[in-house]
Parts: sequence; structure tokens; C-alpha cells
Amino acid sequence: MNVVHEKQELIERYLYGELQETDRIAFEASMLEDQELWQEVELMRDVLDAFQYKGEQDAINVMKQVSSEKEIRTIITGGRGKYRPARKTMKWIISLASAAIVAGLIFTGIRPEYSSRQLFDDYYLVLPYEPLPSRGGGVFDEVQEKQLTIAADCYGKGDYTGALHAFGQISMSMQKEDIPGEIFFYTGICMIQTGNENEAIRIFRNLSSSGDSEYRDDASWYQALAYLKEGKRSDAERILSEMTRKENAYSEKSKELLMHLRERKWL
Repeated sequence: MNVVHEKQELIERYLYGELQETDRIAFEASMLEDQELWQEVELMRDVLDAFQYKGEQDAINVMKQVSSEKEIRTIITGGRGKYRPARKTMKWIISLASAAIVAGLIFTGIRPEYSSRQLFDDYYLVLPYEPLPSRGGGVFDEVQEKQLTIAADCYGKGDYTGALHAFGQISMSMQKEDIPGEIFFYTGICMIQTGNENEAIRIFRNLSSSGDSEYRDDASWYQALAYLKEGKRSDAERILSEMTRKENAYSEKSKELLMHLRERKWL
């Protein structure tokens, strides 16, 4: 059995619920890493649903006459039903639909189930700001402490423009390497809240690449969300994929959001 047939067989077993639990988990992890595999599985799932709706023999008879994207899409958009096609039916999908038609359906016949803005609204949460305690070792001077109090007060009241100004005053009065990660992080949140996603992305990118920042994972998560608000799905997917590969407070949310990002529906 060649590699293509092995992959097809694995997809079929996954869709029919025949994989062992450990194999299923490993396969779903592979789908999170490989968007082409994800799209192939979803295409196969939709075709299966179409066969379930029409009945196997009727669908096969129609598939024999397929000559265009429009015709194959008509089959697939039938809906969901209760009929389970025989395993051999799946071979018809590959042999009766040309590679060009299938590729065209993957890239032009489907659209995201959820919009970027919808996913942003569902997952974005403004973290409450906890005023930083007075730092030992003289991290902040008296003026900076006052600005920090102003920033925390504005942030808590939803005055993100005022909070930005106060955070900015602190940042400008310190050497960059001395600025605590909290200042950068909450400045990034304020940027999102005031509609400056590009600057928020820049801040979160720098913060997430800082190996010693306790806000590194938070910054990565909010960087992905900022990309979503901008409609940059592929950038958001890249960040989320990275987060699923390591243990952190956002790994499960990242897997869930990544799945929603890749869900598709037929036009």
C-alpha cells in the first residue's frame, strides 16, 4: 500500500470512528499541524455526509456523471442524513472526481465556518489589571509609582486612552531593559482596546520572544487574538499552532480556537 492509500485509509478509519483512542489523539494532533491534511479530512467528511443524505447508489450514479465543480458541489451540499455508505464507496471519490476538481473545491468551494471577528469576540477577554505592588530595589521612583497608580485606575474604569498615557510616561522615563513585562503587556491590551492592533502585535511579539518574561505566554495568546481582529487568520494560526506544542495556560484554548479557525462550510 503506497503512502497516498495509507493516508486515505487512515482518514476513512478516523471518520468512521475506528481508530483507537491513542491513534485518534495522534491523528487530531497531526491535523492541527498540517492544514492540508485538515482540509482533506473535512472534504472527505462533507462527501460522506452527502452520501448519507442521498443514499449510496443514487450518489454513485450522480458522481459517474461529474464533469465540473458545480456538479460535485451539488452532491455535497445536500445535507446530513443517517445512511452510512460502504467502505468501498470512498474509492469512488478519488476515481470519479479529478484532482483539479477536488483541489478547486478545497480552495474555492468552502469558506470559514466562523469569521475572524466572531472568533475574536468569542475568545477575547480584557484581563483585569492588578496594581503592581511597590517593588523592592527601587524599580520605580516616586513619580513612576504615581503614574502606575493613575494607569491602574484608568484601566480599571475602562479609560484605556488614559491608561496608555500613564503607561507611556512610565516607559519613557525608564531604560527599555528595566521596564517590567507587566507594563508592556497591559500597554498591548490598551492598544487593542483603542483600535491600534498593529502596535499591540508589535508589543506582544517582542514580549513573547523575551525568554525571561512571565507574560510570555499571555503575550503570545493576545498576539494571536490581535491578528484575528485584523483578519490575519494565517498569522493567528501560526501563533496558535506554536502554543499547542508546549504546556501553558493557553494550550487547550489554542487547540480549540485553532479547530474553529479551520472549520469550513460549503458556499
